[in-house]
Amino acid sequence: MLRSTMFRLSLMLAILWALASCFQRIDTQIHFETPFPNINTAQIDDLMLDMTIEQKIGQLIIGKSSIHYDWDDKILSQHLTDGKIGGLLLENLELEKYLDFYSNSRNISGIQPFFVTNQKVALHNQFSDLPKFPTPSTVSTVDSSEIQKTLTDHYVKQCKGLGINMSFSPSLFANYSDQNDYNFNCFESDPIESMGRSIRHLQALKEQRVLTIGDAFSDFKEGDNL
Repeated sequence: MLRSTMFRLSLMLAILWALASCFQRIDTQIHFETPFPNINTAQIDDLMLDMTIEQKIGQLIIGKSSIHYDWDDKILSQHLTDGKIGGLLLENLELEKYLDFYSNSRNISGIQPFFVTNQKVALHNQFSDLPKFPTPSTVSTVDSSEIQKTLTDHYVKQCKGLGINMSFSPSLFANYSDQNDYNFNCFESDPIESMGRSIRHLQALKEQRVLTIGDAFSDFKEGDNL
């Protein structure tokens, strides 16, 4: 699974690079760390040459479904077979249904898809038949670094156990006193504390080769001291 995930990450980066080459290049002094340098890039280049434009674009698409009907399963399976979808966020379905689809997808997909989560506390909340964990705002009131670390470790283990290799869990959303609506998906009201938590969460997932993407980076008010 680790080898497949690393290959998929490198393929996505290669597709993004190919699309970006269509635009004017901008010289910059910023240097980026090359992710997964031990991947066989020649194999990726060969695969890229064999892929159609539709397949290349499809690898950048993340589908979302609850697979409540048989035709949902058939449509998603066909997209995976054709290589026209790069990842799936499956939620509000029974855990057994998820595991069945996950197992089947690995047999029909030429390129293994990303399996995605947007949960922030625990993957329990992604499935309809598992006990629910408290919201992020409730969890953040627990004044214990040990418990917070345990929750993060538990989250990472769930991702590995369920084949999740992409997470939209880090967030910079923050609640402010002048807001009309309270966002229960915020861990803290202080943006600096929120950033610190997101960084720790990101690092823990990165160590396990889980691609991590923040769900919001534009919620800071003008004048926030970062």
